[in-house]
Amino acid sequence: MTRAGQWVAARREHLARAPRPSPSAVVVPDSTGMRSGRPISTQEAFGRILVGLSRDDGVAPLLVTTAPDVATSTNLAGFINRKGVFSPAPRRSWSEDTVLKWAEGPDGQHIELGISEMNLFLLLGQLGLSWDLSGQPLLPVGTVYDPFVLRGLDAFIYSVYSGARFVVAGTPSGVSLAPEGGAHQSTITASVGLELPNVTFIEPAYAAALDWLLCGALQSIAVANAAPPGIAVTEDGSYYFRLTTRGIDQEPFASARDRLGDALLRRQVLAGGYRLPTPLPPRPAARPWSTWPAAARCCPRCSPRPLNSATRASPRTSSTSRPPTGCTVPGSGPCGMRYATPRRRPSRERCARCSPTGRRS
Repeated sequence: MTRAGQWVAARREHLARAPRPSPSAVVVPDSTGMRSGRPISTQEAFGRILVGLSRDDGVAPLLVTTAPDVATSTNLAGFINRKGVFSPAPRRSWSEDTVLKWAEGPDGQHIELGISEMNLFLLLGQLGLSWDLSGQPLLPVGTVYDPFVLRGLDAFIYSVYSGARFVVAGTPSGVSLAPEGGAHQSTITASVGLELPNVTFIEPAYAAALDWLLCGALQSIAVANAAPPGIAVTEDGSYYFRLTTRGIDQEPFASARDRLGDALLRRQVLAGGYRLPTPLPPRPAARPWSTWPAAARCCPRCSPRPLNSATRASPRTSSTSRPPTGCTVPGSGPCGMRYATPRRRPSRERCARCSPTGRRS
């Protein structure tokens, strides 16, 4: 061996990492039992779910939250009251607020950042790789105003590209913050969640559905973190939740829950879509799309990626039974709806749920 080869071999031995032990799997519950008899927003439900998880002795030690100076306005106050704010050394609390206990110390599990979304995704990327870098799996959860996700997009992309596993909640989303100016309206961030590889985009409508989806996301992260080296996992990557501050009546979901049962409805929610109204009886013949009643036009969507995967795996339908372009309900999909039109309908004739304008032409 040449001197150069000897030097390279010596460096290889010096830089070689010891085999990473497989950590024990963390058991994340299927839900925290989230229920509400009043209209509630998904952002408020998100904060209550995290508080419920902080009471679980098996999950709580691994939960780490972070936010770029928006912890209280994204409903992390309850979690912070229970778990505190991280600081290398104990710090005196200068706040006398009786609602929020801002106690900083080495045992804190919330990391507060300045107003920098780039730092948020850089930190989430490293926390999401702790299973590989230090052998200590974590369950990282970050929050950010959804309009400002694009400020940290570069770090977001490289974090998920490197295999980081974390949950980020963009809230409030949509036009909820419109009174604060046009820069606070998030109209294109949903496209980021849909198109970014290794990211599952989720935009739930109801509190109980969010409970199942958030716990399911943390379950997938925990299972992937505990997988032996070199073993591929089915569900991998990060999760992007898009939440709102507008309260929504929970009665429609509660009715579907009573009719279908928790087990079936949860399976449908995690699969990406579910039906709220009672299904219509089967029709003997196909009917044009425009004649279908409003109750049967489309399913609420929770997460497009699982639904899209199931659709792509189903048999291809003929041109006479294809759905309108862009609709998530194929002729042979979950709804089982058929279309008699022998041509592809233009995008302006999508259903009320799928149309960007929110109405039928």
